[in-house]
Amino acid sequence: MMTIVSVAGLVVLQSGLRYYTQSNVNIMSTLDANRKNLQERLVIDDVWFYTAGNVKVSVINTGKVPAKITKVILNETDVTLSTEVILGLDQSTVITTAYSWTSGQVYLVSVETERGKIYGGYWKSP
Repeated sequence: MMTIVSVAGLVVLQSGLRYYTQSNVNIMSTLDANRKNLQERLVIDDVWFYTAGNVKVSVINTGKVPAKITKVILNETDVTLSTEVILGLDQSTVITTAYSWTSGQVYLVSVETERGKIYGGYWKSP
């Protein structure tokens, strides 16, 4: 009888430890994702409006983690990216997009990352 109780107790203990370990892994994974989200920071440092209906957006990664840009948004219109844009630490890039703009207008220019953060500002076309 004592052996059965001991084995049953051991099975319950192992199940509890397995659950505890998996919960810890899930919590640590979530905390790591949140930490990276807090350390992500992009800056749009310049925007150029070209006559052919193109807009160039210069972006710098000033954060502590690499960032993947998934979207460029011009006045709430998603603009398709032709290539994947991944910025390492202290890296910058210029993204060229096709967008029909009007001279003298103010545009909200933003970029969105795969972590869901949006960075942007207002720029006036020439």
